[in-house]
Amino acid sequence: MRGREVSIPGDPQRFVCIGPGCLRLYCYVGDKAQLVGVEEAEKSWGEVGRTYRLAIDNIDDYPSIGPGGPGNAPDAEMLFNAEADVIFTCYDMELAKIDELQGKINTPIVALSYGEASLFSEEVDESLRLIGKVTGRSGRAEEVVKYLTDAKADLEARSADVKDRPGVYLGCMSNRGSHGIESTTGDYPMFDALKAENVVAKAGIHEYVLFDKEKLLDMDPEVIVIDAGGLTILQDDYAANPDFYNSLSAVKNGKLYLQMPFNFYSTNIDIALADAYYIGTVLYPE
Repeated sequence: MRGREVSIPGDPQRFVCIGPGCLRLYCYVGDKAQLVGVEEAEKSWGEVGRTYRLAIDNIDDYPSIGPGGPGNAPDAEMLFNAEADVIFTCYDMELAKIDELQGKINTPIVALSYGEASLFSEEVDESLRLIGKVTGRSGRAEEVVKYLTDAKADLEARSADVKDRPGVYLGCMSNRGSHGIESTTGDYPMFDALKAENVVAKAGIHEYVLFDKEKLLDMDPEVIVIDAGGLTILQDDYAANPDFYNSLSAVKNGKLYLQMPFNFYSTNIDIALADAYYIGTVLYPE
């Protein structure tokens, strides 16, 4: 997924995954019995927040292949000791650094990618297909890609003929940590798939932003969706400044909703998809 050409063994059987979200993509397609190690962070963080961890019930039995987690680089020695046939990576490394690591440990490294979107990403589809090709599980990969493609088409079809589209705002969006109600984006795949009227995009903002929350009073959306990752921050801010929140139409009219947080070591695609359907029931219950 980085434009490199990689030679791999004819019938690889031993795999490891490094970098944000790499093990998640593997778990959607690959066989956990063929994993020969996991990052230490996958053990120390426990199961909370990363649904793919539920697929690996004996994770403490796997050898450690490096620290993992944000801000840490791959550990060449531990990766070498894992004796994997192929290493999958989601590290955002310079191409020369990937090739240098590959040469140092004499193990092929295959780069995957989530792309820019948190859901319905072409890069995710191609990454899943690449995992399937390398692991000999292309059939499974196509099943997952088709499931996601069909879900997107279903969401779009259900919302295609809606006449009354309420203005909606996403608050407390997680981005390298938890944030308050002023954390949002004008480019939100869950809203986009539903053809929702994102008040942030309508204001001409088409990327992630942390803005002065007084702007939210001007936008005054009919519906507010809160990402649960920032719920405690929101509750503390409400306790300190209830008048601000109680002046919002969505709060006054009981149109304040909570979605499951889906970002933890990159995107939990399954949770994001569930959120999309939930938001659909909120915006267009009929």
